[in-house]
Amino acid sequence: MDGLSDDRAFAIAYNAALQLCTIIVASEGYRTRGINHHRTTFNFIKMADIKVISDYAVYFNKCRQKRNDVDYDRASVVSEKEKAEIIKNIIEFESLVKDWIKDKL
Repeated sequence: MDGLSDDRAFAIAYNAALQLCTIIVASEGYRTRGINHHRTTFNFIKMADIKVISDYAVYFNKCRQKRNDVDYDRASVVSEKEKAEIIKNIIEFESLVKDWIKDKL
């Protein structure tokens, strides 16, 4: 994510996490929408208790407010360390979700 601010890189990684969680929700036959659908998506994953995937949902839900600040309220909210952490976590999470999907098929 070279050339992007820490804020934008964080927001993009967060959105990737949301999309991966949405895939899981949909594969379980559900759909979230409307007000608080981000929170509902992460809470669904947490409550589904899918091995380590649920642990990541808790982390990404904590990132939700910071992403909200970045997109709607303020600039220069995210530190370089926070950006690196979410990118590391999304890469790990993507691998886990891919494995979960393969096991589900």
